[in-house]
Amino acid sequence: MQKVPLEKRLSIVKKNKARLEKALNVSLEFSGKTVLIESEDSFAEYLAGEILDSISLGFDIDTALLLKDTDFMLKKIDIKTRTKSSRVHIVIGRIIGKQGRTKELIEKLSECDIVLMDHIVGIIGRSENVDVASHAIEALIRGSSQSKVYTYLEKSRNRLRELAEEDIEEMIKKEEKKEEDKK
Repeated sequence: MQKVPLEKRLSIVKKNKARLEKALNVSLEFSGKTVLIESEDSFAEYLAGEILDSISLGFDIDTALLLKDTDFMLKKIDIKTRTKSSRVHIVIGRIIGKQGRTKELIEKLSECDIVLMDHIVGIIGRSENVDVASHAIEALIRGSSQSKVYTYLEKSRNRLRELAEEDIEEMIKKEEKKEEDKK
């Protein structure tokens, strides 16, 4: 049994209890602001804890459930540990950008979902994409200009696309070789 404290968004978890239990193959019980997770599978309990943690951060249910896929991960960045407490609100403003454009651009170019809850930034995406998004966010926290961060994101996006194309070409070659070997 695993206990997960849910200070925020407990009502969303309660409303979606049946859906989460079915999707995660666990049993959820509520005790105050704590969710008790039970399953015969310890990995299912761990995964349910991660998903509930991401929902608590502000991710919607569907985005949080992406974590069932082992290619996806959740990364949390605590802004308070990376800057002076007097600058936390300034840094949050830099990450969000005017009318949310910076956050939106980081999400688009890194192909990740990003939420900000208090002083915590949550990122869900494929592991290599999360690395790109977290590097961009950490650069903004350190004070890098937004234009430099955008340039980094565009270069990283192109590099990730090239790697994906190489992986696809390599997979095709392997399949063709298997077919030839069968003949």
